[in-house]
Amino acid sequence: MVSKRLPKVKEYQVAFETIRGKITPIQWKMLEAHFLAPDHTATAGEIATAAGRTGSRSYTTTNSAYARLGRRLREALGRPAPKGHAQVGIFSYFIAPDKRNPYWRFVMRRPAVQAVRALQWFDEDSGFGREPGPSSAEEGRIRQRLSIHRSRERSLRAAKIEAAIAHSADGRLHCEVPGCGFDFETVYGKLGAGFAEVHHLRALADMDGPVETTLADLAVVCANCHRMIHLGGACRKMQSLIG
Repeated sequence: MVSKRLPKVKEYQVAFETIRGKITPIQWKMLEAHFLAPDHTATAGEIATAAGRTGSRSYTTTNSAYARLGRRLREALGRPAPKGHAQVGIFSYFIAPDKRNPYWRFVMRRPAVQAVRALQWFDEDSGFGREPGPSSAEEGRIRQRLSIHRSRERSLRAAKIEAAIAHSADGRLHCEVPGCGFDFETVYGKLGAGFAEVHHLRALADMDGPVETTLADLAVVCANCHRMIHLGGACRKMQSLIG
């Protein structure tokens, strides 16, 4: 019987480290593409394309290669699954097609995301993957990345910025983290006017599928606080960030 309890972050991390030497180049690229995708969510075709696989059978290639990766991870975790079982289910779950997206999508499970992030295998800022440990590496090659745009993100961000300015006593944007209050315009002048980052109070990666987000679910924050909120893959409460 396959255990329904998800492994903990540390268990995933140890398992990934255990199978690192057995991960093939194509599986490495697929894992990188999946991890770097927005919300760690992508279709099989998108993962395959980012990994350099194209053509009408690209999704079947992805499923097969990813299944082998999932099987190795299951073995390292002591969670073998019967033949025919969704092997990748150990580190991903699926979202069925809907009106917005006609394709099945892979969503990397939160503990698996945190484990890969802790291993620092891939650079989330640049989108370029890196092998762990080398003192030098070739750079400058053109690499293909996933680009999945969720239109509601941009519109909601703009609406949140506008609402924050409208309710501000001085008509400026201030970081809403208690004890911070950073204002980009004060520091950078006109360049920083109307600029801030918008934080989701509920981590989208923790959701089982698409959710409705309102302005009340968002907060205006500065870049430093935003990074600290999510450092290590967490989603800390703003009230506890600064003492």
